[in-house]
Amino acid sequence: TTPYSRVDSRLEIASPDRQLTKSPARFRGMTPPAFGNGAVVIAGKGPLVCLDTDTGDDWIADPQRAARRLRWKADSLTNCVAVALTADAVVAVGPAGSGAGPALQVLELNDGSVRATKPLPSPPLPGGLCVSRDGRVIVVLKQGTVLCYAAE
Repeated sequence: TTPYSRVDSRLEIASPDRQLTKSPARFRGMTPPAFGNGAVVIAGKGPLVCLDTDTGDDWIADPQRAARRLRWKADSLTNCVAVALTADAVVAVGPAGSGAGPALQVLELNDGSVRATKPLPSPPLPGGLCVSRDGRVIVVLKQGTVLCYAAE
């Protein structure tokens, strides 16, 4: 059985406790948000945005109102296809904001400043990103290559 059902142009997602959470249609098919350390990072069409966890529900209900309470917005990487959080950083992959091609980017969790940018040889696979507990970043590319970057 699938945990999804369609109701009034909203997608209902069954949570583990079997309650339903509604997600507006504009968020379907986008990169799942990353949660941790008091922050939620939302990726998808446009720049990365980071909010405090208590603001995340507002972002889904009314993005314009929630935008006034952003922790930060990063235009350096847009249309991300995967995002992950570490204790003090956001790791994301997608096309570079300047149109320079696909890239892996590490940003400060507190203010969104760019720590590092690594160009990727080809586009990343949507959802093809993970960070190990010792800080290694693993990226899967669409053509099947797996890249591993050591923690710096």
